[in-house]
Amino acid sequence: MSEIIEDSEVTEIEKQVILEIEENIGYKFEILNKDEFFYALPSDFYSILEPKYGWPPTDDIFEEYDDINDKCRLAICIENNHIIGLSIKFHPKLSPIDISQLPKSFKNLKFLNYLVINHHYLKNIHQFLDYLPNLEFLSLTHTRLEYKSGLFSYLKDLKGLVLGYYPRNFNLIKELCEIPSLQILDLSRTNLKSIPECFHNLSNLKILDISDKNDIHSFPRNLKELKNLELLRIYKTGLEIIPKDVQLPQNLKEINLKSNHFTELPNIYEDLPKLEKIEVDSDVVVNYIRKTKTELYSEFRKPIGDINFHNLYSLTQKKKKFLKL
Repeated sequence: MSEIIEDSEVTEIEKQVILEIEENIGYKFEILNKDEFFYALPSDFYSILEPKYGWPPTDDIFEEYDDINDKCRLAICIENNHIIGLSIKFHPKLSPIDISQLPKSFKNLKFLNYLVINHHYLKNIHQFLDYLPNLEFLSLTHTRLEYKSGLFSYLKDLKGLVLGYYPRNFNLIKELCEIPSLQILDLSRTNLKSIPECFHNLSNLKILDISDKNDIHSFPRNLKELKNLELLRIYKTGLEIIPKDVQLPQNLKEINLKSNHFTELPNIYEDLPKLEKIEVDSDVVVNYIRKTKTELYSEFRKPIGDINFHNLYSLTQKKKKFLKL
């Protein structure tokens, strides 16, 4: 039988927080070990938390936990008698969790490192961020977050933040510029129309996701300063054109530009030495290959044959080789 909060050695003040939430929602939290609890976190967080697993992580890492998806919806993680992780996740296949307000005592979870909340009806999480200075990973998908000035000012060690699947106030988005420690930022489905100019302050950012039904028609111009950026997702945004002179960070390894409206892809990636993967729609690839073959034939008066280019990076390398002849 799984351990419950009453039988744990958690400090009494933190134990009371969990008991109050349990009383409000009518369900018990389950105590998970760290490996189990990490499964409750967004997959991008693994690149920071568990680099030994590689990226992206595969489900077979946790195959020993048969019912882990169910467990993770109401779970806590304990270390040194303190609650370091808490997860409240809506699950469409399970009975609904009715929670609109966290108890005032929630501010006593001062040792929280990982907080995952996925709930449409929760209204007051913004009231507690000032009291959670040790947060390193915060995921609030489908969850309301009211804007207030200095909302994230106390989260000095925050490395991962997911705010997806809920419309966000643009002033709230600008507040993110005050978290230079961020390494992962997910703003998918937030009704984002542009990236604030101040995003250049996020110099430690490694993963940026601004995809999936955001209303971004112009390619962001202020990404070059994100010198540590490795993964960029801008798919399903309505992006209409990629300027030929746009500049990208030199450390980029992967770009996802699928399901947008542009049909021409300029050679924006030829000067990205670490690029391993670029995802675009098939018609964009066809147009690029046709154009590149035409350019090579025209320039060197020689056919290059029926080459099966598996990705645009290999095509670029082939083009460079011909240009050196």
